[in-house]
Amino acid sequence: MTFQVGMVGSDGVLLASDMKARSTAGQQEGISAGVDFPSTAEKLFHYDRHAYCIAGNDNTIRWIANGVHERFEKQGSAALDSEAVRSLLWDAVNEICKPRVDQFGNPGLPLHYRVPGTMLLAYRGHREVELWRIDLTGFGPGVYRVFDKTLQGDAANSAAFFLLRYYRVAPINQLLPLAAHCILTAAKVNPSGVEGLEIVVSTLEGTTKLNEQERSRLIEASEKLDAAIYQHISQLTYKT
Repeated sequence: MTFQVGMVGSDGVLLASDMKARSTAGQQEGISAGVDFPSTAEKLFHYDRHAYCIAGNDNTIRWIANGVHERFEKQGSAALDSEAVRSLLWDAVNEICKPRVDQFGNPGLPLHYRVPGTMLLAYRGHREVELWRIDLTGFGPGVYRVFDKTLQGDAANSAAFFLLRYYRVAPINQLLPLAAHCILTAAKVNPSGVEGLEIVVSTLEGTTKLNEQERSRLIEASEKLDAAIYQHISQLTYKT
């Protein structure tokens, strides 16, 4: 499980994610195989012109993400226009999701029909930073450019309310508190599946990941906001 958001600001794009990772370790002394061992891990990956995160337990979306990354790396430092980015993403998707045949030559279902997965991508072009989304569903894969906001992972998590209600086009530094609060609230709603915080910011000047000190300030602000909301709601009284 994970919870990740992408936002388009007036001066760039941000990706925010939790850092919860689950692994099914093999047989260990005194521990049965298949037991989940919660841990944290980086889920946001950033490079010169692109940054991305994925959600989904199947390897298919990971293979696609690797294919996307490899294709961008081959482009070097050259900036692509929007249609070229779309073409590159579809190329990576189609390579992995093409129909397969079994050992007897019988056609099988494309991989994306097995387990859904999603990928969010920030791309730093020549004139603007773009936010893209890849969806794998039983109806087929999709590649979309996002012009405002989106989320992936634990989509049923009620923390999505804050993104849907309070997002607006604004400079990235004004969207950072909202992004952090979405992720941290998702962890309060679903602590067994969401934990931690990391954020990548991509502008025309470059792509960077927030450091521990910057994240700590956002976490502190989110805690204060959460406490203020709780206090205000707990004091509400309906009078007839």
